[in-house]
Amino acid sequence: MNYTIMLGEVKGDVDKKWQPDLKELFEAAFSYLNRVFKKSLKSPPSFRKEEIQGVFVEGAAAYLYYRQLKMLLFPLSVRIGLGEGKHYQISSETFEGPAYFHAERALALARAKDAGAVYVSFRKTDKYLNAILLASEHLERRQSLGGNLVRLFSEIYFPLYKKNAMEFSEYGEEKNLLKALRLKEKFFEILLENKRPFPEFMLPKLSECKLIDLEALYAREKEELVSCFWERGFCTKIAASLKMSRQNVSKHLDSGIIFQRNLEGSAALFLTERK
Repeated sequence: MNYTIMLGEVKGDVDKKWQPDLKELFEAAFSYLNRVFKKSLKSPPSFRKEEIQGVFVEGAAAYLYYRQLKMLLFPLSVRIGLGEGKHYQISSETFEGPAYFHAERALALARAKDAGAVYVSFRKTDKYLNAILLASEHLERRQSLGGNLVRLFSEIYFPLYKKNAMEFSEYGEEKNLLKALRLKEKFFEILLENKRPFPEFMLPKLSECKLIDLEALYAREKEELVSCFWERGFCTKIAASLKMSRQNVSKHLDSGIIFQRNLEGSAALFLTERK
């Protein structure tokens, strides 16, 4: 059986005095995401010695995990290498086998290209997948504080979802998600020097959300163009949660977030189909 190993690091230097806060933010984000992705984890991702490491039973879940992680951590940014292949675990912190070596190569390529994520399985299709990942990141680099929050809440309301890999529960009960968002606020203040206020926010009930199931999309026959990675009706809900005007949310969405989501949805669907 093939696995996908995630290896990563924080991009850029963070002042040593903020290291405890950085560690706390990562722990909260990982605790939340490790529960959401529990079905697809062989070795839950963790943050040790400023490095990220985890093992997934499939590539689509690893990529979806990375997407949500980077949205939670912004304005911090992470660099990830995703490697697919056979996998052997020597100890709780030591891995060997093709998946691990592919992840190391993917991380080295990400460093060389100053990319956020690279996927390596040594299949001929890797170059097409990585082109999509690079295009998506190019759009993301232009996003502001407001743009990141609109994107994050778009994902909360309308998540890309894989039924056999993920599960969600009421957001208001997700203490680690709330903790991560509050720590995220602290890093906004630290790294952006209080230039922009972090808005008050309200998490939705799960019944107000809609899950986009990649397995259901994969099962469709003769689907040449998939166009359901975004629905306009969620603009009003996001505006209410972030206490922004609907026009402001719409401006952020139209500036590239919807197009980026379509790219990321395509990458996730590609990995879902490549079983």
